[in-house]
Amino acid sequence: MSNHVHLLIETGTEDIGKVVNAVAGNYAKTYNKKYGLRGHLFEDRYKACIVESDEYFLQTSRYIHLNPVKAKTLSIIENGVIISEYSRKYDKIVKMIQ
Repeated sequence: MSNHVHLLIETGTEDIGKVVNAVAGNYAKTYNKKYGLRGHLFEDRYKACIVESDEYFLQTSRYIHLNPVKAKTLSIIENGVIISEYSRKYDKIVKMIQ
């Protein structure tokens, strides 16, 4: 997806809010440094659901994997790697800049 990400994370005793904050914060710092930007990278706070049963785990996993198909961003699979229209456009932009 070009505007959000889905994660299915198993936690132990860690506070999930601190984990997500650390991952998002590090990503934002790296992204901003790479592209010479400053400020917030993410628009909204993360949303979380507790997955307690195997059935809900499978349902959530299916949703995450089929989301690009339903959004029609999944185009083809090449050599076992999913290639989306978003990644193709991104690659073209990068090549134009270089």
